Amino acid sequence: MGDNLKNLEVLEASSEQLQGKLILEFGQTLRTLAGRRIVYRGCLIGVELEVVAKCFLPHAKQERDWRREWQGLTNLQNSGLPVPSPYAVCRDDEDNIYVLIQYLEGATTLGNYLEAATLEKSKALMVTLAGLVDKLHGAGARQMDQHVDNWAVVGESLYLLDAGTYRFVEGSLSVSDRCSDIAAICVTLPPFAEALFRSSLKLDPAASVIESAILDVQQTRARRYYKKSQRSCTEFIEYREDGRKGMSLRNADSALIEDFFRDPESIMELGERLKSGNTCTVQTLEHGEKFYVLKRYNRRPFLTQLRRSLFPSRARKSWSNACVLNLAFIPTAKPVAFLEIGDFPRNMGYLLMERIDGELLSEYVARFRGDDLLMKSLVMEVGRVWDSLARLGAVHGDLKATNWIVSSAGEVHLFDLDSLSIGLSNRTYLAGRRSDMQRFLKNWASDPQLAEAFRKRMQGGAPL
Repeated sequence: MGDNLKNLEVLEASSEQLQGKLILEFGQTLRTLAGRRIVYRGCLIGVELEVVAKCFLPHAKQERDWRREWQGLTNLQNSGLPVPSPYAVCRDDEDNIYVLIQYLEGATTLGNYLEAATLEKSKALMVTLAGLVDKLHGAGARQMDQHVDNWAVVGESLYLLDAGTYRFVEGSLSVSDRCSDIAAICVTLPPFAEALFRSSLKLDPAASVIESAILDVQQTRARRYYKKSQRSCTEFIEYREDGRKGMSLRNADSALIEDFFRDPESIMELGERLKSGNTCTVQTLEHGEKFYVLKRYNRRPFLTQLRRSLFPSRARKSWSNACVLNLAFIPTAKPVAFLEIGDFPRNMGYLLMERIDGELLSEYVARFRGDDLLMKSLVMEVGRVWDSLARLGAVHGDLKATNWIVSSAGEVHLFDLDSLSIGLSNRTYLAGRRSDMQRFLKNWASDPQLAEAFRKRMQGGAPL
């Protein structure tokens, strides 16, 4: 935008004080959706109001988007629901439309709050969330883009954000719509918070009804996010240049990403070699006080290259699968970027990830096998990952012990995701699920007691 100040023509306003012309001073950029909108923190000069300014850029759906935002805010406010106060809709001389709303001092997103809060504070907030959801449903309002960043926490209060993606019906929501919305909230909450939220609900249909709705929501959400991870958006940036294709996190270290896309081999020369194999080479390195793992999918014989070029690359699949697992709260190495070299046939691929501080599952078991409490906790951690994969309708495809890492905090992480498949048909999923279990239990053939503990937990029981 360039300008620090904008003279804005008021199109709609919530009070006479805000009629006519307003002067907006821009502050921090809070969020960007390329080609669609930019969200700023700002201040209205003269009336001295701290605001969030949602700038809707000129495009085919500009009017629809800003009207939905403004109308959503006013509808929610008129229903007595907690939203930032809507102030005005304005236009600048470049035909950008601004929806100006109250800036919530001290606000944090629900996701950030839950990361830092004590269990007691989290429990209290989940009670508040359940009550607010009940009020929303009673008012016929439903958020169609549920995620933890669409709720703001101020002190002990919750506020609704992103009003443009709310939909409204006359009267209360139907039980079916309520269950679908509850499921959409559940899949966005960390597992511990989800349990607290569900125990606080006033509407309490049979657990099987909620679980069925969660399966549908989670798998639909995963498929959409898988596609989203392969295009530029708020979270990701696409890279294309001279037969090279890739993606990176928008908030990743820009210098590292530039070096990675320009010359990944220069990064492969840094740090320490973890694996030198025929199919892949793995290197660990430090950059900017953070540790990373770089995996190179090595050049294969020409006919193999030709055949594999008909399908998504291992680097691309691993990147998108890791994005989906992180979305679903399944611990895995956080993906940072991937790169494919060559169009057809493809040559090599690279995957850059944050490093997990831990050790392979097999090494962890060998070191702590005599500690019954640690082994029981380990079985439960593996079981939680196993259950979460079921919600995704996912099959890993190579569930050997060396594809798990146990972190220093005792949390198990699943990796090597290029064979992972998500949202499978029921028949394919069940067959793959059986194979995954058999492959995993094979790791413990020499330890029948531990194998039986894993088997029992993976079949839905408590560990021995």
